[in-house]
Amino acid sequence: MKNKLPALFLAAASTAFAVGPVVVFQDDFSTDTLAADYSASGVDYNATPETVTIKRGWNGGANHLEIAEKFDLAAGGATELTVAFDYAFGASMYGSAFTVQYKDGSGTGWQVIDTINYTGLNANDDGLAANPHTITITEGATYKFTDGAAIRLKAADGNGNKGYTIDNLTVSVDQSPVSGKGTVILISGLGGWLLFGVCLASRGGTRRGRDNSGRK
Repeated sequence: MKNKLPALFLAAASTAFAVGPVVVFQDDFSTDTLAADYSASGVDYNATPETVTIKRGWNGGANHLEIAEKFDLAAGGATELTVAFDYAFGASMYGSAFTVQYKDGSGTGWQVIDTINYTGLNANDDGLAANPHTITITEGATYKFTDGAAIRLKAADGNGNKGYTIDNLTVSVDQSPVSGKGTVILISGLGGWLLFGVCLASRGGTRRGRDNSGRK
């Protein structure tokens, strides 16, 4: 006897729960995006090997790479924000450092969320950003998640030669379980539930590069 076709039952406007990171910005610098996607000072684009370099400390330590897009972290109930990138110091940049900074949209100034220091092991002069780095902040008393949030990397030491090479810059937020519109389909013949329609914790953002991994 042949199996009967599975019966389908649709429940519209059900509650959906989405879990996992959402990439809201991504750039592997395969093209020069400095003018279009950043507010930058003292930053050079390197066509080979497709990276950018924040110059060390010149311009009174104001050199920085700021993502021009502002993020709405108030929408969707996000509770974590992660900034990831690959980097390298130039060789022999003793005592040098750069920072990762966050600014919410409520008028609070820039907050340093991480400082990356020269160690010698994280330096080279071949132009490659060979050191992966990730920093995650959590919404709360220290970091407010609002509409209009901004991210930048900034020089933190004095004047000197060379700089900080950056590649594969990615910003992502978590997907907290938040209610949303979705459609649940019960496939009775398989005895399981399938969910169609996903709620994202943040709106989609700029993505540059060849794939969603951010790696070349």
